[in-house]
Amino acid sequence: MTTVGAKQLDWRRVALLTATGLLLAFTAFELWIAFTSHNWAAALDGDRQIYAEAAQRWMRGDGFYLPRQLAGPYWTEVGDVLYPPTTLYVFLPLSFVPVLWYLIPIGVLLWLVSGWQPAMWAWPLMAASLAYPESLALIRSGNPDLWVLVAVAGGLRWGWPGALVLLKPSVLPVALVGIKTRGWWLGLGLLVLLTLPLLPMIQDWLHVVTDSRGFGGIGYSLDDIPLLTLPLWAWLARRSPGSGDFRAR
Repeated sequence: MTTVGAKQLDWRRVALLTATGLLLAFTAFELWIAFTSHNWAAALDGDRQIYAEAAQRWMRGDGFYLPRQLAGPYWTEVGDVLYPPTTLYVFLPLSFVPVLWYLIPIGVLLWLVSGWQPAMWAWPLMAASLAYPESLALIRSGNPDLWVLVAVAGGLRWGWPGALVLLKPSVLPVALVGIKTRGWWLGLGLLVLLTLPLLPMIQDWLHVVTDSRGFGGIGYSLDDIPLLTLPLWAWLARRSPGSGDFRAR
């Protein structure tokens, strides 16, 4: 490699590291503003608590969805559940061990990303996915997107977990990750089998979704997409041989 080539490579690394560092610094600044000026501390874990309560409410026999959601068109409010009933397989057991709600998806994501050993060009893109304000809000509140995120990463790695993204239909295009593998279709089959015992609740869910007004519309999850692209950048930039190639499994 010539001296000029080496210098160009060094400058590229410096630019990428600088961009990544600035984005992470901006993320830290966002968090500082959020906690000091927007009272984020009061809303920590808020979304997780909503779904944990809904799951335990269902277990008590009081219904997964609120009565007003089943009474016709309604304006969506904080506390309303728009997820299909199959999510109870995640919401219910983890409602008793809140810490695992965070540790499992974050731990699996870190394990997969580190295993891919993404090239440096993807670092600023991953940092940007994290720095997006809505991404931080989703993480802060313990939104189920944490589990969608790890399903995306798992879909990129193994194929079959990508089908589990269908548990959040509002991000349907993301569920196509791994669709070309046999594993993805097996994952879809597993999802269908898990849904069968809860089939009577599907009609309620369809009413809840179609009758919702306000932020419950079809595009209400568009702001979730930047966070969900984080594992995609890592996968595209993977350098570890055989750690992310789709296989017909």
